[in-house]
Amino acid sequence: MYLYEYEAREILASYDIPVEDACLASSPEEVRECLRKINPPYIIKAQVRRGGRGRLGGVKEVTGALEAFEEAADMIGKELGGFVVKKVLIAQKLEIKRELYLSFIIDKEARSYLLLASPFGGVEVEEIHKQRPQSLLKIAIDPIVGLRDYMVRRVIKHLGLSLEQGEVIRRLYRVFIDYGCELLEINPLAVTEEGVFAVDRRMIVDESFAGTSPLLAKYWNNYISELSKEERIGVEQRFSYVKLDGDIGVMGNGAGLTMATMDLIRHLGGKPGVFLDIGGGASAERVSMALSLMLRDKDVNAILVNILGGITRCDEVARGIVNALERYRGKEKKIVVRLSGLNEEEGRRILAGRGVKVFVDPLDAIKEVVGYGEAGK
Repeated sequence: MYLYEYEAREILASYDIPVEDACLASSPEEVRECLRKINPPYIIKAQVRRGGRGRLGGVKEVTGALEAFEEAADMIGKELGGFVVKKVLIAQKLEIKRELYLSFIIDKEARSYLLLASPFGGVEVEEIHKQRPQSLLKIAIDPIVGLRDYMVRRVIKHLGLSLEQGEVIRRLYRVFIDYGCELLEINPLAVTEEGVFAVDRRMIVDESFAGTSPLLAKYWNNYISELSKEERIGVEQRFSYVKLDGDIGVMGNGAGLTMATMDLIRHLGGKPGVFLDIGGGASAERVSMALSLMLRDKDVNAILVNILGGITRCDEVARGIVNALERYRGKEKKIVVRLSGLNEEEGRRILAGRGVKVFVDPLDAIKEVVGYGEAGK
């Protein structure tokens, strides 16, 4: 779950991590009220569940209240990076002496946590680290042992902080652990005359932690309320459903496989209309439920199911496809299937009995489905 920045700010403040004065607004009237509470100058920040807002025009620095009102009111209701801005955070702009970068992430390959720290923060942080890779300190943290004092001292030295200022590192790590974060990023961690402040926050939480605290439970309910009916079913059934602007539905087992399939569809002139990752080990019931969503989607003309069996059994997928087709008999759409892996022969046999053509080569399957999309007509 990708938290809004204002939600992450609230969590950090509860751990006594310094944050700037700020106020949340969702209407021009609330913007006016916020401007009465917050002293100038201001930073106006669109609240969307994604990073890179600054490059998209979602972060504005302004001096006076009138300009702040105009910028904030103008942001509300606009689209930013595929999201509609429903709220803005009006924050006091601090006098920053230095901008630092600090984050904790999960390193899945190494099965550890990873602490990243740099004396260079801000909008251009990625480009700076490409040009000066030595500036980015990386420290692997054993999840069983946890963050050690010597690690904190290394970060303090690398960032040029005092021992007192370095206490923020320990507090951020505690947030990272307590809230089941997949990512906790502070950019920038601002050094001011009054101390260090976490003035821009990015926080992604493992959804299984949603009920572990009152705050996360509240944020989870907010998140669910924003989803479409199809997306809510996906969350309940443990698969990822994302509506896109094309007409070809794409189902795969694994985000990487599904995204690569969509890339190839676009490369061949097609337009994906649904990203649907059924995950690993999907049962026939889950597959049937997922496929049913695309079968009743009026914007989807053709569907590609691309399965690389391992944990996911090809015969279970085939049974799920047949169940969905039986449920929507008479309202069927063109379905192209590629099966490879565990129990693929049985899966092909099941689908052949229903008249569904199955491919071995994914490129052949993609060419076939593109021909049935709008681009192929």
